[in-house]
This record gives sequence, C-alpha cells and structure tokens, in this order.
Amino acid sequence: MQSRFWYLLIGIVISLGIIVAMFFMVGGPEIFKRGYTIDEVRRLKYEGNFEGAIKIANEIVKKNTNKIESLMSNSLELFILLAELYIKKKEYSMASKNIEKALKIEPKNSWAFRVMGTVYKGKNEPKLAEEYLKEAIKFAKNDIGRAHAYFGLGRLYLKEGNKKKAIKNIKKAIDLYPKEAAFKRELSKIEH
Repeated sequence: MQSRFWYLLIGIVISLGIIVAMFFMVGGPEIFKRGYTIDEVRRLKYEGNFEGAIKIANEIVKKNTNKIESLMSNSLELFILLAELYIKKKEYSMASKNIEKALKIEPKNSWAFRVMGTVYKGKNEPKLAEEYLKEAIKFAKNDIGRAHAYFGLGRLYLKEGNKKKAIKNIKKAIDLYPKEAAFKRELSKIEH
C-alpha cells in the first residue's frame, strides 16, 4: 500500500513538471500579459479600420518572429489577413510579400492563392490573376473555397470585359455555395 502511494506521488510530480515545462514553452507568464490577438485584427478589418488592423498584425508578427513558425495556422491566417488589408489600401507589393510568407507555411493554400489572384487583379495583370485563381480552385478543400475562387474569376473576367465568362464563373460559385448573397447580388447586377 505504501509503495502505491509513492508511485502515485512520483507520477503526480512528473506530471506537474511536464505541465510547468509546457507552460514556459508557450510563453510562460507572458501569456497572461495583455497582448493583441488575431481576433482583434479580424475585428478591425471588418470595421474598416485597415490602418489599425495592419498595425496590430505587424506588431503580432514582430512580437512572435522567433515563434511564428510554431504558430503555423495562426501565422498563416495572419499573413493572409495582412495581405487582404494591404489590398484594401492598394499596397499590392506589401500584400504580395505577405502572401509569399503564407505560401511558405502552406504551399497549397487555396485562400492564399485566391488573395494573390486579387493582388494581380489589382495590379492589372489579368493573366497572373487568372493563374492564381485557377490554382485556388485546384487546391480548395471544400465547396466554399472553390466557390469563392470561381467568384474571384468571375469578377476578374467582368473587369476584363468578358461578361459571358464572368456569368459562367459566378453561376458556378452560386451552385457550389448558394447561401452566399454577394454572389447572387453580383450576378443580378451583371445580368440586368
């Protein structure tokens, strides 16, 4: 009975040691300090405060430069969000740099390819935009991702004056993701 007690006590001490070690590996006491989160970047983006969102996103990247690869999914999203924010400000070279960082983390990320297509659309390079949007379709893991890429292609073709191709691609987007009202609004504008 006494030996069971000691084994149990040793097991608890080892478990606590592992928990403490893991705590310090993820930032230790710093994780309790006030820091910005990717949620704040998203919130500011959707509120239209692009300058504030860019400032916070860059601060997160700077603060976590050494840890950024260990935070893969968050850093992937952060780089893509930064690219989208720079697109809103028409700062395409900064947007492109952030997408390149995202693609280093996940080379076949559909969202990153779609955003890079938007970068090239903004830079008036339709052939490159089309290539990236087609890659986004190819790498999409679900119908929603494919739908957004088809929608992007449709808007690219519309910008290029090819109404027939625009309608075809936007209809594909609607077929894949009928809940998205923006797709239907865009199609309605084109057809009328």
